[in-house]
Amino acid sequence: MPKLPYSQNQVYFGHASVERYLRIQGFDHLKALTRGRHVVVYSEEPNGEKVPRIRFCALERNQFRLDVTTHGRWEPTPYEGELVQRPGSSFPNGVQLDGHQGTRTKPKSPVSVARRSLMVPM
Repeated sequence: MPKLPYSQNQVYFGHASVERYLRIQGFDHLKALTRGRHVVVYSEEPNGEKVPRIRFCALERNQFRLDVTTHGRWEPTPYEGELVQRPGSSFPNGVQLDGHQGTRTKPKSPVSVARRSLMVPM
């Protein structure tokens, strides 16, 4: 499958949006970094090890796909959309992305936070 075009600015603004959201919501135990076309959200263990939790994969035209890590491998989810880019904006809950409503997960799990709060419906 060919990779879709994306821009470094898209990844930069996506990273800034995720970092801002994590700070606003008080998720101080989570941080974000960029790796190529990905914005990776991770937690840091007491020994300094960075443990990836979720990532946003940049697609074309400011679209991102939510991926989760399971057993050390990244698995794509059906959730795609734009990341919230407005500072101080209220984040929608229970958004519908890409035609999928998705099932509820435990409150404040990385997947539910990302799907319901960081991504704007298409």
